[in-house]
Amino acid sequence: MFDRRSFFAVKEEDSRLRLIREGAKTQAPALLWTAGKPSTVRATLTHFDFAKRRFHVGVSERVDPRKILELIADPQGILFQVELGRVKLMFRTLLGHYDQGKPVIEFQIPDQIYKVQQRKEPRVSTRDIAGLHGSHEDPHLPEKRISRKILDLSEGGVSLKIFVGEDRHYQVGKQFQELQIQLPESFFQCLGQVQNIRLVKLSENESEMVMGIKFVSLSEENRIKIQNFIQSRVMQEFGEMMIPMPSTDNPSPSKI
Repeated sequence: MFDRRSFFAVKEEDSRLRLIREGAKTQAPALLWTAGKPSTVRATLTHFDFAKRRFHVGVSERVDPRKILELIADPQGILFQVELGRVKLMFRTLLGHYDQGKPVIEFQIPDQIYKVQQRKEPRVSTRDIAGLHGSHEDPHLPEKRISRKILDLSEGGVSLKIFVGEDRHYQVGKQFQELQIQLPESFFQCLGQVQNIRLVKLSENESEMVMGIKFVSLSEENRIKIQNFIQSRVMQEFGEMMIPMPSTDNPSPSKI
């Protein structure tokens, strides 16, 4: 789960138009996807039409046209993520016009745009994700491994749930030579170092012990695995946040 407090709504129309115009001027890279469909289409903002309140995106000719047709056919609209330097724009909009087989798609200016200030190392909560766990060597029996629930994850490290009383076995600075992280669609192993151990209060009557571990000497391949996982989570949850589609008086999207 991402922190929705980090999403700032751009409410003024002039500000929304300025951001889209800036994206088109700088040929900003974008990702397009639809709620419930994890596959994405990479594109570039290419043109801004102030009079029509439309913008264009360019798509590589290598992209399968069937993937584009599937994307724009979703009645709930297309979700966008646009990179503007250290700021990320996220919004949902409707198709304006598309000539099948052409590398340019026209979209309507969105009614809502969210600005997200990108952290150096974005962190997502993984508490409710099935099939996700970490493991490390047992401090007393190195040949044995202990499996842990992953509570959150970033490129910098991971938070694992441990049992109350176990904290005495894991001092800050302790290293795990074979810290293993199982993600839904990938796996990696690296050197990990205990950064902190803390008791987190969940409610008035419930708390849990958490061990924060820093990734040491993380390879670029494994860093990309984490980036892809975090990206997919943010995109999925943003799509859920944007449903249902706000009502609009705009005419129905057209396709030739």
